[in-house]
Amino acid sequence: MLGHMASPFTQEETHLVAKGHFSTVPVGLVEKDPSKGTFHMIQHFSKEDELGISVNLQIYSDDFPTYWNSAYTMVEYVRHLPC
Repeated sequence: MLGHMASPFTQEETHLVAKGHFSTVPVGLVEKDPSKGTFHMIQHFSKEDELGISVNLQIYSDDFPTYWNSAYTMVEYVRHLPC
């Protein structure tokens, strides 16, 4: 392997590599521009596995607070940064 993905693995093989339970994110394709035949990949982070666990359920939003500011506030913030 040259640092790229390798597959396919059975669930049992993956449990051995991950040393226990693991989560994967289902992916899909959505047509982006029918006239060009282009697609956009989507990832379903809320999809629960057979144990009822999803990627989103394992993220505690309180650990990652999000703050919203106006464009004006951000311009002022950047304007006062040292050069």
